[in-house]
Amino acid sequence: MSVKYRQAIIAVIAILPVTGCGAVETSDGGEVASTSADLSLLSLQSLICEGRAVATYDPPVTNTPQLTTVRVDVRYGSASAGVGACLVVGAPITGGFRSSTVTLITSCTELLNSVPGLVTQYSWNDGSTSTTKAQIQMVNRLESTSEIAETDTVTSGFGKGHKASLSITYPNVALDACATTGVSRLEGASELTILPL
Repeated sequence: MSVKYRQAIIAVIAILPVTGCGAVETSDGGEVASTSADLSLLSLQSLICEGRAVATYDPPVTNTPQLTTVRVDVRYGSASAGVGACLVVGAPITGGFRSSTVTLITSCTELLNSVPGLVTQYSWNDGSTSTTKAQIQMVNRLESTSEIAETDTVTSGFGKGHKASLSITYPNVALDACATTGVSRLEGASELTILPL
């Protein structure tokens, strides 16, 4: 579990009122802290999830701008085949899925850029959904990885009115194909938080 993920868990636990004995558990069964949560205040609706993202590009993206269909699928928690976990307050969610598809003119220099105002729906395994609208995005290109950090607003469903923070980290080695056959697929780790403003 990443440092950022642990810090976010601590932030959620810190806002839970103390009224009795209990424990908060992640979806993988691990007890993260001993605390007491007033179940009557679960309307706080907070969520912290880790998972896996897969982006596909058709046709593959090269250094030359061209019309490309981009699809990004992300699975979180119990839906991510064991690579992620979720901590949720306010709903029996243990995992979920999001998918977005856009067609645009792009190249490797703009490969990780988002579409301003893009609306995305998360489907959770308890039957609920969260709809977000992209507000701010930053791309941090490091030596070995590139990280997309996006701040969204939850416009409806679980966590309505809250801030959603999404990050996806891809290995840069996958971008080596930009000058040859093109990039057709990227896969990396993702973290999502939905917390009160």
